Amino acid sequence: MEFKMHNKSLKPIYISFVTILLQSCSITATQATTDQKVFEINHITETEPSLGNNANSAIYLTYAASPSRNMILTADETFGIDILTASGKRSNQLEIGQIESLALQSSFSLAGQEVPLVAALDTAANQVSFFIPNQAHSSLTSVSAGNIDVSFPTKGICFYQSPLDRNHYLYIVGEGGHMEQWVIYDNGAGKVAGRAVRSLRLGSEVGFCAADSSSGYVYAAEEANGIWKLKGDPETDATPQIVDIVKFGQIDGEVAGLALYQDLSGHNLLIASNASSNSFNVYDLNNDDRYLGRFTVPGVEESAGLFASPRPLTSQTAKGALVLSDDDNGDQALNFKVLSWADIAQSLNLSNHAVKKTPALTSIKTVTPTVETTPVTVGGDAADDPAIWVHPTDPGQSLVIGTDKKSGLYVYDLAGKVKQFLPDGKVNNVDVRYGFSLNGEKVDIVSASNRTEKSISLYKADATGHLSNISDGIQGRGMEDPYGYCMYHSRKTGKYYAILNGDEGQVKQFELRPTKQGRISLSLVREFTVGSQTEGCVADDDTGALYIGEEDVALWKYGAEPEDGTTRQAVIHATDHKNLEVDIEGVSLYYGQDGAGYIIASSQGNNSYAVFDRTGDNAYLGSFAVVANGPLGIDGSSETDGLDVISTPLGSTFPYGVFIAQDGRNISPAENQNFKLVPWERIATQLNLKTYTGWTPRRPSGE
Repeated sequence: MEFKMHNKSLKPIYISFVTILLQSCSITATQATTDQKVFEINHITETEPSLGNNANSAIYLTYAASPSRNMILTADETFGIDILTASGKRSNQLEIGQIESLALQSSFSLAGQEVPLVAALDTAANQVSFFIPNQAHSSLTSVSAGNIDVSFPTKGICFYQSPLDRNHYLYIVGEGGHMEQWVIYDNGAGKVAGRAVRSLRLGSEVGFCAADSSSGYVYAAEEANGIWKLKGDPETDATPQIVDIVKFGQIDGEVAGLALYQDLSGHNLLIASNASSNSFNVYDLNNDDRYLGRFTVPGVEESAGLFASPRPLTSQTAKGALVLSDDDNGDQALNFKVLSWADIAQSLNLSNHAVKKTPALTSIKTVTPTVETTPVTVGGDAADDPAIWVHPTDPGQSLVIGTDKKSGLYVYDLAGKVKQFLPDGKVNNVDVRYGFSLNGEKVDIVSASNRTEKSISLYKADATGHLSNISDGIQGRGMEDPYGYCMYHSRKTGKYYAILNGDEGQVKQFELRPTKQGRISLSLVREFTVGSQTEGCVADDDTGALYIGEEDVALWKYGAEPEDGTTRQAVIHATDHKNLEVDIEGVSLYYGQDGAGYIIASSQGNNSYAVFDRTGDNAYLGSFAVVANGPLGIDGSSETDGLDVISTPLGSTFPYGVFIAQDGRNISPAENQNFKLVPWERIATQLNLKTYTGWTPRRPSGE
């Protein structure tokens, strides 16, 4: 099934409950405690009964400077939104549709100001609208640039703010286990716009969600099965993790509403409605989602929607409050009960049982791409490694060469459009060198590892970048499964080399030799073993250094000359820095002047890129991630295999060069893999790096 939105389709990631259950033999929540005492906590106030037949959601807004204006908002499927005072008295009502769910983002940048943003889900129209509060008139002002339209039957919404890029997202959940993630942003005219970025799917109906922006997780209540958590950032792995399971865990029959309570002391707690037993479970998100206990509220039955906040709603809730729906409410229509959080904390002894933790701040910077290439035509893990070919007279006409390890080699222009495709097999990694002497002329060489022929493919680029095969038969054989590949042009001897590595750590170095027929053959000049699987490699033509990524171990520095042997030193081990997570994949060089510059390596495990100094001991300088460019509709990059970077100005679009990364997910819209292009100055600004304009790969090495 596909969802059509804004003329783009999101293909949902299907998540099998059975599969996940079988993979998860233990559930933290079920093993946390044997004390099944259920505490009884009375509410301190309640709202007037709903005027409609169904009200499942509530939020509250506070104003520290004017607490008399604090308000409770409740969703009413019959009339819209009820606006009530902090004491629960109705002060206004907005008839805006059949609203089933509300969500609050306490601080959202809109028209240059930080404002609380309210999202309202109309389940009849399957639309989300946005509002900001009007304190003076106890009302809401619409700020929607246009409704967010969803094609599946919806049930609930929750806001999420990425700890990485600080972008705001809205999760929409509903029937059939559907979950969609939308990026939410100011459209530049003081209105809120949204764009779908990811579609997920659990096994059955998801009625409620809650997002923990400090840890980067979203919690989802799959009503018949249990509570799940998923990584919230759109470029992360969508595999869910079990928090608690119906019947086998601490949930008796059906799980309903979820709420998060996060205070300044460091508590981070999840409250879930254990609807079938009319009770409420509490979990410690700072301690592997550990179950801390449960409580009931006298007279409250079949509670659905929950909302918690550490902000005082009334003078009786100095440490915040929990607002919950009461579907029974005696002889009257349903309403909402307000509990003091201090009463909950005291009853469950949270001061002793709940862990306090200061959220860790990420040091990974973020940049956005300005161009993405046309996706490869083959699905699955196909696109792999890019290389940049610089035009001989007009750098703005330079090209990106990208591998498709299932079908061949692509050539793109700097706008990402396909200029040429060579269906030459499972081409894995690619590299470029200039000025190779062939039959009396200097030619540009593009070469790549080819897993179909277990060889090295060799091409000549003409003055326009068009590629033609110049291999003297099948060259570079002898490796069972060639993976990584890079080239080296020796400053010492002027010779050109092809360096091939494999899945078991083998490395073979070949010298390129011209034939009388105007083609190229390869001659083996060195071979050694790194230790385990390698792929990413890059050679520094000026210094004679060869950098190879041993994926689970380290980024190694060898000598690139054939006689340099196996002497090496580690640039960094995979466990040396919190910002580096295996696999260490693609590696490339940003050449500066007078030996300056940077080494960049893909840290595949956390979808980031580590930067090292080209000089000296190759000191680690920082990491960055490529995140979505909302206005341009380009998603970020994740699970990157290959990458390339260059300092040569490539026209007005890339005046300081460009960084290119393979995107292993390409989620928005969900398409086959492609490559993302980022102007170098964006990276330089974020990490306080230098920009260069005087280097070109077309000059002789060392000049």
